[in-house]
Amino acid sequence: MAEWEEFPTLYTSTLTKPFATGLKVRFATCSDIGWRAKMLNVKAHHDIGTANFNQRICEQVLIDGGMHRQIEHVPQAQEVG
Repeated sequence: MAEWEEFPTLYTSTLTKPFATGLKVRFATCSDIGWRAKMLNVKAHHDIGTANFNQRICEQVLIDGGMHRQIEHVPQAQEVG
């Protein structure tokens, strides 16, 4: 919507459900450089003890197209009614 274009956009999601249940890897992106810098600063202090191996797996499948190939094989949700 044109009315909202001047406002920063923040998007968060997870790679757990669409790719591999149990990895518990979330991600976020932001259109505002200042917000993003602050989020990265906060996140840097929260990474101690997290599953960095899981993050690396997700990074690799996003880079090499593995995520896209996996999602192609997941059955689409069907409307119940």
